[in-house]
Amino acid sequence: MTHGTPATIAAKVATKTIPIVTAAIGDPVAAGVVTGVAEPGGNITGVAIFSPELAVKRLELLTQAIPNVKQVAVVLNPENSLVSAILLAMEAAAASLAVEVQQTAVRAPNEFENVLSSLAGGRAQAVVLVDDAMLIANAASLGKVISKLRLPSVGFSEFAQGGGLIGYGVNFPGMFRRAAYLVDKILKAPSRPTCRSSRRAASISPSIS
Repeated sequence: MTHGTPATIAAKVATKTIPIVTAAIGDPVAAGVVTGVAEPGGNITGVAIFSPELAVKRLELLTQAIPNVKQVAVVLNPENSLVSAILLAMEAAAASLAVEVQQTAVRAPNEFENVLSSLAGGRAQAVVLVDDAMLIANAASLGKVISKLRLPSVGFSEFAQGGGLIGYGVNFPGMFRRAAYLVDKILKAPSRPTCRSSRRAASISPSIS
């Protein structure tokens, strides 16, 4: 069982026959982990976040809550392998919403204060956070820093609990419980699944709430 895109890719490289269950992955298709959602192919199944769609939904929620917003800062970790796919989806959505998005990159928690504080004196009227393991792990710190800026903000659920205005995201404990169910199902199968049986039976389940 894996958590996140890097771990799932590493497991995929390591074996083509042992079943792999991913408990949380941003976008398995965009990352090249599986060939499709309904029929992943190979030996991989699990639960996915679908980060590009999730980021677009956050942008939509923000514009509904703050109808006059025109400039939105997108806080992201440039080291995340899904950043390009997420930004592409957000830029397309921003065009239809008549909103301009600007990237705000942070690579580590010690950059939060300096990088994000610069938003207060810039053009940004609101903030959208993109899913990333480092950002989610430091949701409380992000909430405190961004709340000081007095800018409307939306991010993962943990971000709202830390002081952000809006939280919209996945239920990570629920995703891990679902992954455990899939592991149990594989281990209790009449015979050990092979690549072929995994292709027929496996599916990547979305988890957005």
